[in-house]
Amino acid sequence: MRDGASPYYQPLITEEEHKILLDRHLQANPTSLRAYKTKDEYDELKLIPNKFLRFEGEHGMIFELPNPKRHRSALANLKVSNPNASLKDIVKPHQFNYKLTGMKVNDKQFSISGEELIILISDFFKKHFQINENNYEKYREFQINEYDKTIKNINEKRRKLQLQMNHISSLMENYARNFNRQNNPDELQKNVFQADIKKYQDQIDYLQKEIGKLAVSHRNAILELD
Repeated sequence: MRDGASPYYQPLITEEEHKILLDRHLQANPTSLRAYKTKDEYDELKLIPNKFLRFEGEHGMIFELPNPKRHRSALANLKVSNPNASLKDIVKPHQFNYKLTGMKVNDKQFSISGEELIILISDFFKKHFQINENNYEKYREFQINEYDKTIKNINEKRRKLQLQMNHISSLMENYARNFNRQNNPDELQKNVFQADIKKYQDQIDYLQKEIGKLAVSHRNAILELD
């Protein structure tokens, strides 16, 4: 349950159903799809979330990529030889910033580059985190606990997706069975039937892709624990 939510709150749709509806919306609305992809692309570049860094505890700093057209042009050229390339293969830490919002410092817009931020974070860890055998064992215990949580979460998501896929498959099979019981359906009925079956199959295909993604996440989680 969400923090602060009413104990009587019940979601209208499941998370998996939301993903299906979002996917359909993005396919039908190119503008939304471009904005959604841009958000994802920038997320993979970010060192920290927006407004995680705060000036004087109040004003947050947000990610900024100057001159994105130049980087997208370079990415388009790279994709000729590497179709799976993304912005993270093009943009280096010194090429993006975190800028202060809501105020200026000495009448100037304050920002810090990703490269400078990496140095600050590195210096902070060097100063405040000393590695010894005891700390390392604590870290390993934490890592194993996080691994267990990750695997449990992946398996639970996979179970829910599989249940939903089984449910949709059952609905499609029952729908087809009832249609085939009809005597001599006309062309309109056949067309409606084929369109409905395609909708069912589209949902199943989407869920299969999501399960496939979870299989990759499961494998990666296992390989990362070394």
